[in-house]
Formats: sequence, C-alpha cells, structure tokens
Amino acid sequence: MEKYLLLYSNNAKQQPMKIKLLFLFLAFAFGANAQTFMLTDLQTNGNGIGDAEIDGIAHIQNVSNAPLNMIAKRITNNLVTGHKSFFCWGPACYSPLTSISPDTINIPVGQTNTSFKARLRPFDALTPAGYPGNSNVTYRFIN
Repeated sequence: MEKYLLLYSNNAKQQPMKIKLLFLFLAFAFGANAQTFMLTDLQTNGNGIGDAEIDGIAHIQNVSNAPLNMIAKRITNNLVTGHKSFFCWGPACYSPLTSISPDTINIPVGQTNTSFKARLRPFDALTPAGYPGNSNVTYRFIN
C-alpha cells in the first residue's frame, strides 16, 4: 500500500514572496489488498511570505489488523534553485540530501503516528526575502 502527499509552492516574480502549500493525498491499492493506512490531520503552518517557512504535517493511522513498518520517500518533481525541501520522520529530521527515510517506523494496530513533518524553505542566508518560482515535491508513504 502506498499513499502520496504533494507539497506545492508558487512564488510569482511580480508578486510578493507568497507560497501556497497544497496537500493532495491519493491512495493506490494494488491487487486485492485492503487499505492498511490512512493519512489524517493534514495541516499547513506558515504563510510563506518573505522568510517564512511552510510546514506540512500528516498523521499516518494504521487501519489494518497487523502492525505496519513504514518509510517515507520524498520525490522532487520540481524544486526552484534556492528552495529547500526536507522532512522529519520518527526520531530524526533529514537534510535536503535525504530522499528516503533510513528509519522504518512501526505503527501498531489501530494507532496513529504523528511524527511526519515536511518543510519547504523558499530562502537561504544569501536571499532572505526568498527565491521566486514554483516548486513541487511529493511525499510517498510505503509499508
């Protein structure tokens, strides 16, 4: 079972540095497999104006009748030069260089894991007002 979380930023050159973050989650079941987990409590924190980061939060709920061992994978569809995308999963936060969580998270039957957080940073120390452009990053959850 796999599910996806899409993070999208839209910085227009002629407008103030404003980022929109869209959470889109799609469930894909393969064969006769029943759904084993759900993405819940999707939240966005931050406005993306100027030097504001945007955080995305997703909770992963085990709706199966067995414990799940989950990983998170980042798929960078388009990332504007200067934008940074990174995530936290379980006990660790990973740099923009890590795309697949090295930590597997165990989610017991009926429990919800609340440790996943994604961050989009549209600026760096050289450009504190932010870089214009569109970034599109997808997070994939796999058991």
